[in-house]
Amino acid sequence: MNKGKRGFMAIFLVISMMSMILLGSLGAVAAAFGYDDQVSRREYRLQAGLNAQSCVAVALLSFAHDYFYSAANQVVSDFSCTIVSAVRNGFVMSIRVIGYDNGVSEWLSTTSS
Repeated sequence: MNKGKRGFMAIFLVISMMSMILLGSLGAVAAAFGYDDQVSRREYRLQAGLNAQSCVAVALLSFAHDYFYSAANQVVSDFSCTIVSAVRNGFVMSIRVIGYDNGVSEWLSTTSS
């Protein structure tokens, strides 16, 4: 083989191998970012659920304080949640809330007697 062709072939193989390594590492970085996003969203859902539970507690305390309490779309900014509806029908209390955290929301409905 000609010495010039061997040099060209060696450079071509090195560039090809470097391209494959670069593409592999970019794929690994993309997978890591995707995993991080899933973990973050899971944490946001958990926190939004806890915020919704705090809103239920606020509604129950309001019922305990005022027998005729009712709410519709009442924002509780301290807990990043909204009491969508809270009504009492005799001894039965029905509460629907939504909690927020970083753009993720979690609904919670409960009925208590």
